[in-house]
Amino acid sequence: MGIGHIDTVESKSEVSGLEFIVDSREKWKLVWASKLRKLGCDVRIEALEAGDFATKHTVFERKTVADFVQSMRGNYGRVGGRLFDQAHKLIRFAQRTDRIPFLVIIGDFGEYKEAVKQYGNLNVNAVFGAIASVIVRYDINVIWNLRGEDEAIFVMYKIAEKVAEGKLNVPHRQSIRKVHTDPKVIRVANVLGVSPKLAARLVQKFGGLRRILLASDQELMTVKGVGPVVLSRIKALIGE
Repeated sequence: MGIGHIDTVESKSEVSGLEFIVDSREKWKLVWASKLRKLGCDVRIEALEAGDFATKHTVFERKTVADFVQSMRGNYGRVGGRLFDQAHKLIRFAQRTDRIPFLVIIGDFGEYKEAVKQYGNLNVNAVFGAIASVIVRYDINVIWNLRGEDEAIFVMYKIAEKVAEGKLNVPHRQSIRKVHTDPKVIRVANVLGVSPKLAARLVQKFGGLRRILLASDQELMTVKGVGPVVLSRIKALIGE
């Protein structure tokens, strides 16, 4: 599909709704704008300082699994590259404009395995570590294991809608640090979306996030507070 160069495009849906800004530098900006309009959104296409999509209260950076893994590549076998530079810009923009930042990753666990095969200095554990770093170091909410572009657009739309309506309270991650200072506990609490107390019990039992993700249902259920909800989150993370 050929897409011409457009600096600014404004298009409004017939139904007045949530207003999205789509970054004008993105290749698929017109496709994304069309999908958002079909959901009833008003859309502007213009250059964003950071992120690919923004509303009044939210900003989203969108990546496929391949994009994410490629952005991790650093020098001398280290994880780095563009990923953390982009995360820094995203959180700085979000803080300055009073928006909630999100990183949206499209693809399942199998795609992570395929992507890391292309790079000899990376493995799946490094990918998990990078996702955890984005959450813990930069206070960015990460949504991953999304099954394609349409689902990603819809999830971003629903999040932005709920935030605008005041129906989605995203916990401030600094509050977790006030309760617990162990970085392993903070990482588990953020990645699994559990309380610091439950995260601490999981870390005490398994030692860290990697072993928690590899543990069986029976092993996990021995920890007080672990039930079907937590198990389903872990299965989603590992692609089951």
